[in-house]
Amino acid sequence: MDFKKMLKKRAPPAPKKKQKKVADEKEMLEILSKVPKKDFERVCMEYGFTDFRGLLKKLKEMKKKVEVEAIRILKPLEDQEAKIDTTVVFDCIMELKDPNVKMIWIKGTEPLRIQYSLGKYDVKQMGTKYMLVITNVNMNDAGIYSLSVGDKRMSAELTVLDEPLKFLGEMKPLKVTERQTAVFEIRLSKKEPNFVWKFNGKELKRDDKYEITVSEDGLTHTLKIKDARLSDGGEFSAEAGKLVQKAQLTIDRIPIKFVSNLKNVRVKERSRACLECELTSKDVTLRWKKDGQLLTRGAKYNMNHEGKRAELIIEDAQLSDGGEYTVVAMQDGDPTEYCSTATVTVEERLATVKSGMSDVHAATGSPAELCVVLNDEKVEGVWLKDGKEITDLPGVQIVKQGAVHKLIFPSMGPEHEGKYTFRAKGAESEGSVFIAGTVLPKVGKAQPCLTHLQAHSFSPAPWLLHTNAQALPAACPTDPPTIDPSVLEALAAHPVTVKVGHTAHIKVPFRGKPLPKVTWYKDGMEVTEEERVSMERGEDQALLTISNCVREDSGLVLLKLKNDHGSATATLHLSVLDRPKPPQGRVEFLELSGSCVHMKWKAPKDNGGRPVTQFIVERRAVGKKSWIKIGEVDGKVTNFSTNKVEEGKAYQFRILAVNSEGVSDPLETEEVFAGNPIGPPGFASQPQVTDVTKEAVTITWNAPTQDGGAPVLGYIVERRKKGSNLWVPVNRDPIQGTKCTVDGLLEDTEYEFRVIAVNKAGPGQPSVPSSSVVAKDPVKPPGLVQDLHVSDSSNSSISLAWREPAEGDPPSGYILEMRAEDTKEWSKCTKIPISGTCYTVGGLTERQKYFFRIRAVNEAGVGEPVELDKGVRAMPPPAAPKFDLSARLKSHMVVRAGTALCIHAAFSGSPPPDVIWQKDGIPTKGRETITKSKNYSQFLINSTKRSDSGVYRILLQNEFGEAHYDIHVRVADFPRPPTNLQLFEEVPNTVTLTWNHSPDVQEDGEAHYIIMKRDASTATWYTAAERVFSNKYTVTGLLPGRKYYFRVVARNEIGDSEPLDSKDTWLINKDPIEDLSAKLKPYEKKDWRHAPRFLTPLKPHTVLRGQDCTMTCAFLGNPRPTVTLYKGDVNITANSKFWYNSTSGVCTLVIPTCTLKDSGDYSVLVENELGKDRSSCTLTVYDKDDKSIVASITESLQKKSKHLM
Repeated sequence: MDFKKMLKKRAPPAPKKKQKKVADEKEMLEILSKVPKKDFERVCMEYGFTDFRGLLKKLKEMKKKVEVEAIRILKPLEDQEAKIDTTVVFDCIMELKDPNVKMIWIKGTEPLRIQYSLGKYDVKQMGTKYMLVITNVNMNDAGIYSLSVGDKRMSAELTVLDEPLKFLGEMKPLKVTERQTAVFEIRLSKKEPNFVWKFNGKELKRDDKYEITVSEDGLTHTLKIKDARLSDGGEFSAEAGKLVQKAQLTIDRIPIKFVSNLKNVRVKERSRACLECELTSKDVTLRWKKDGQLLTRGAKYNMNHEGKRAELIIEDAQLSDGGEYTVVAMQDGDPTEYCSTATVTVEERLATVKSGMSDVHAATGSPAELCVVLNDEKVEGVWLKDGKEITDLPGVQIVKQGAVHKLIFPSMGPEHEGKYTFRAKGAESEGSVFIAGTVLPKVGKAQPCLTHLQAHSFSPAPWLLHTNAQALPAACPTDPPTIDPSVLEALAAHPVTVKVGHTAHIKVPFRGKPLPKVTWYKDGMEVTEEERVSMERGEDQALLTISNCVREDSGLVLLKLKNDHGSATATLHLSVLDRPKPPQGRVEFLELSGSCVHMKWKAPKDNGGRPVTQFIVERRAVGKKSWIKIGEVDGKVTNFSTNKVEEGKAYQFRILAVNSEGVSDPLETEEVFAGNPIGPPGFASQPQVTDVTKEAVTITWNAPTQDGGAPVLGYIVERRKKGSNLWVPVNRDPIQGTKCTVDGLLEDTEYEFRVIAVNKAGPGQPSVPSSSVVAKDPVKPPGLVQDLHVSDSSNSSISLAWREPAEGDPPSGYILEMRAEDTKEWSKCTKIPISGTCYTVGGLTERQKYFFRIRAVNEAGVGEPVELDKGVRAMPPPAAPKFDLSARLKSHMVVRAGTALCIHAAFSGSPPPDVIWQKDGIPTKGRETITKSKNYSQFLINSTKRSDSGVYRILLQNEFGEAHYDIHVRVADFPRPPTNLQLFEEVPNTVTLTWNHSPDVQEDGEAHYIIMKRDASTATWYTAAERVFSNKYTVTGLLPGRKYYFRVVARNEIGDSEPLDSKDTWLINKDPIEDLSAKLKPYEKKDWRHAPRFLTPLKPHTVLRGQDCTMTCAFLGNPRPTVTLYKGDVNITANSKFWYNSTSGVCTLVIPTCTLKDSGDYSVLVENELGKDRSSCTLTVYDKDDKSIVASITESLQKKSKHLM
């Protein structure tokens, strides 16, 4: 009964799958060649092919016939998009049978000249990945790029995205404090060569004021405004093409500070008050206020502002001038008012009487005066007569001379008699005026007399005044003092005159009993004796002597006589003659032109006691010391004009007043220009050296751009030695023209020259010094460079060396040029000449041939070129190939069939050698993959077969030699089992076994047989013999009467073959013996089953990338467990990448050619019906450059070696 059919009938009918149709078996084979091996059966069922095994055989045969392609493209070129100024990379992945196949990168139809692109194009290779790198992409780079490899060609298109120019941000308004640096910055989306900065619409250039920079990528533009001033405020703009961004720069002024503030002032009434302060800046505007009211300049207020100091002067301060004064400082661009305040206090001025009035007795018609002297000359007072203020009294004069207040009666009369009072603030004085009742008889008439006396020896003879009178009658014992009226009239009518420096003697006769007290007054001030003044009183005269008179001694002199019976006074005028004071004030120029200078001034304040007779006018040119008289005018004329001037020249004038006593000190003017000012010329251009010898140097220059307002008259040439500060003029008279030959130089001495332009105003500023030049004869060009040769080379550079030329003058440098083999154009290797005698040219294309030539250069010019004899390739120095044995290249290898055969060979050689792989003396071709580079090669067969066994040779060849290395490879597999097992007995109680040899044992000298036996009553096999190499063996040690099975197994280093078992048991005859069966216990079958467990677990592995990794573990279990492999949580048992074998409780997992992706956790799960067990380990795959992994491996190996030792 077929239960399956019954079950199918019970189930609902399954929907029929719609089978796909294919044309024929050939098309089916093409489909299978593209799917994994594990999906073959499923795909065949989908397409309705039932002959699965037949298709597999045909598929294998078809694959054998397919030849390995010479060029296999795994990843083609792909289209790219890029922005301007970026880098783009075209890449593809290819497997090349011949790594030396010619590759050409093409744009459009033209091949790219990589080595002459100046870094624009670069070709790179990383393993099987080939790349073209294009830097600084622009619109011209768009197009089709192709890679031609052998007979194949791949293409892809580059699209360049022209991103519109735009600002990647906004300029923001800036506000900085003056004297700081303001910075504007803007970034563009792409480079723009026509980018400019502007200020208020005017383009800016880089100078000391503006610093303009651009970032390395050319996108960020920066403008720095240094030492910002108020004038720098305004609109700054950035213009890129038609795009404009603007921003305002605001300059905040530095706040004004008062270094010294106004200070409170306390002054007396009628005196001067001064307020002053100092500020941090001089460029300010000042206003003065009193109690908040603005003050204006006038007679009352004088405001001065010089530099950083300011002052307010209050003239003749009154009580009403007291209050709070404020100075307000402001500056342009700053609305803030900066103030400083102080208080002025005016105190009332009170006086005291220093010398009071005395009663006056005077005859009718004679003069008299009342005098009061106060201690303060600025105090005013009033005069009263009999208690009433004198306002309009006929015949009376009120005089104030400083602190002296006088009431003068020119001619006494009866109406003048009375009591007089003088009142001032805090002071009062009284006196009476009487008419004398008795007139004394006249004895004689008094006459003034001038007598000439001898002067001191050190001064001119002075004029001394003597006033003498005839003897007067003797006074009565009680007479008041009197002075003869005629004497009084003479003194009043004739002033006493004396010259400066002379001595004045003033004698006044009088009479009176008792002798009166004599008091002398000058301008109301009592005269006291001092060094120059002496006073004497005789019986009938009073004498005042003033020696060494000065102009200030001039004035009104009063003699006062007083005794108990009355008083008398005598008044006279003393005049001291001197030269006049200088003319007053500032000279005013009414005209300043090139043909006339007209000026006026004020007369002297003091004429020295004599009329000014004339004014003398003198002149000097600015910069000169001597004054020249240009004219004189009458003493009544205070203006002058002259035409003795030159246009544009600066002058200084002075005026001197003249009287009969001499000439005054001068009144000097400031510097003025006659007409438009003429300044010195500007800078001449930097002198250029045109000719040099050992004794002379010829220089030329250009005239200054500014002549100062007058034509340039010539030039002064100066020279100095290099390093010295002393400039020596070459010529005395200005040179006409702009060329000069300077001779008289010292040979081999280095000089510098400069030029000074001269016009009517004088010499200008010197020019910039010329470049230094050595006074020596002209230099000869250098000769041919000697011994140009290659000193070293590498894959990207060539080092050259040479010796100096034997002819010509010594060179200052060398110009090295090169050209590639495929071009005729020479290019310089350096921008500036090479200073030494060796140089390394870098950035060369590997193995490209280059030609070099060199020329010496000095001041005289460039020498003839010398070319290297032959071209030089960019590669290390020639060397025959040799193997790097430190890479542990093996000479014998055994691999298991089906696994990978990978041979690594490291070597060196220059040029890099050609690599040829041979097997048994014949170049390999077929299933292998060969990877080649400059220093290593790899031979790889992914899945080996027994036929891959043989001697593999790697042959290295270049122009300078060859080398080879042999590797003996044997591909082994589990041996095939022997066949045709025969049993027979040649010797009693033994069994002789014969069989047909396994082919693998015959081919492998190390392969052998294992003979095993098993008692028919047990399930356990026992080894009867090992390492049997023949196909016949006799088994001994058999028990008579027992039945045995026999087994033959072929074994090699890979493992055991399938067993060859005897089909029937073999009975060993036994001799008749006693029947002991009755004594034997019945056989009890033992249960040998148990759950699986690991005897040897998996261990962690660390493997170099590209090497194979083999993991093993041993387990035990009955029934035989099933084995499942995992990587992480993924089942990899059926994965074709991994190979595993499980035999006799030993599980082996092989991972060929490990990659970094193979790193991870691996585990083996064994299970049967009684249980399961798992063993895990970690695999780490590392690169040669992974220093941390290499270090840890080295450390672990060292620990193991120490443990073994």
